[in-house]
Amino acid sequence: MVVKQLTAANYDELIKKSDKISIVKFWHKNCHMCNNLEPIYDALAERHADKFNFFHVNTLEDQGELATYVFDIEGVPEVYFIVGEDKYEIPFPDIPAPSGYPEDYLERYFLHYNNVLGFRGQE
Repeated sequence: MVVKQLTAANYDELIKKSDKISIVKFWHKNCHMCNNLEPIYDALAERHADKFNFFHVNTLEDQGELATYVFDIEGVPEVYFIVGEDKYEIPFPDIPAPSGYPEDYLERYFLHYNNVLGFRGQE
């Protein structure tokens, strides 16, 4: 599996010591939009594992360790680009829950946002 579970215990090792940009998704199983996003996020991770590290944090299991103290998460789903110590929240496009997130749209959105921020010439 390309998407790895991120916890407070492995955060420094997996994020801060990485030479790739990390993308972290905060979610929980009772969130309808999170469930719509999950298969698309997983597919994006499969296709772009060479450029990015993909992680997820289950906010119900995290008990606020990362969600509250490190990222100040206010709701789910939330997704962040992380480069070293710098965190950039990805504002999600406003797509109604019943339609879910069309995969090609979300992929273009992630890659466009990455280009706008100008991270290491990634495409």
